[in-house]
Amino acid sequence: MTGTIRSYEPEIRALATERLTTIANQVAKAFGAEADTAIEKGYDALWNHSEETQLAKRAMEGILGAEAVIETHQSCPVKTFATIHNIDRVLLFSRALN
Repeated sequence: MTGTIRSYEPEIRALATERLTTIANQVAKAFGAEADTAIEKGYDALWNHSEETQLAKRAMEGILGAEAVIETHQSCPVKTFATIHNIDRVLLFSRALN
């Protein structure tokens, strides 16, 4: 089985890693087997800084119009472009209206 553990808080990632290992071991033990878990640390979640995010939002509203700029909920994209390229600023999604 493979998967991804994503969280903004290092403590939560550590707890999830610990609990996942425990659950895998206990389920395997219940069936008379052993579990071999290998959890590798991946990319950290991207934090958008509030001031820079608002600056980018206003700029996009000026270019595309306010109706074309959509604020979304917080998410943890996988293999964050910002981490790969050492960018710790705004990740901005926009769409053009027809």
